[in-house]
Amino acid sequence: MTKYGTWLPEAIAIAGVAIGTSFAIRGWPSWPWPNAEGQTWAAWAAAVATFLAAAIALWVATGESRRRKRDQIAMAALYSAHLAPKLSSFGHKLRSASTVAVFYDDDDPAMPRMKEELDGIDIDVSLEQLMHLVPLERQAAHRIARGLAIADMALDEIKRIVEPRATSQRYSLDLAGRLFEAADLIIVATETCERLAAKYAIPPSGEELHGDP
Repeated sequence: MTKYGTWLPEAIAIAGVAIGTSFAIRGWPSWPWPNAEGQTWAAWAAAVATFLAAAIALWVATGESRRRKRDQIAMAALYSAHLAPKLSSFGHKLRSASTVAVFYDDDDPAMPRMKEELDGIDIDVSLEQLMHLVPLERQAAHRIARGLAIADMALDEIKRIVEPRATSQRYSLDLAGRLFEAADLIIVATETCERLAAKYAIPPSGEELHGDP
């Protein structure tokens, strides 16, 4: 079926409604039509043409909008498949490091252990990549962006700490709380990414892998 075939039945239906509406507004031309007054016939025909053109234009625009939405979702699925493993790993590392703090106290500071857990942790996700995730449900892209921003600031503070053992437990718990918030945002949003990626990246069938038996 051509791209026009998908909306042609609906366009015809809309045209029918338009003609009916025109009859209701303008009135039925006098019968027989050839004897209808020229101005009346011209006005009636103009009304039908106007309604018909508007209805078809509206339907075509709606179809184009749906097509763009499908393309955006497909692109979001592509980026989800690429970014989800990175985001998931990063989020769980943040969560693991943040939970360390609750098992320590002022006599045994948590910061040295947190710094050890977070040593070398990094993730390469750009804002441009996240923009492709905007069509995802539950504001997943915005949650990821916020989580990454919170994590970046907290990690930067932790990296600047020269004497980890001198850090108070209260400060350690504050930083751990921020890391935990970031982890929650990223992990939950990543689950949305993974669901969409799985919907599009379907595992290959046995026939695809091994061919016909």
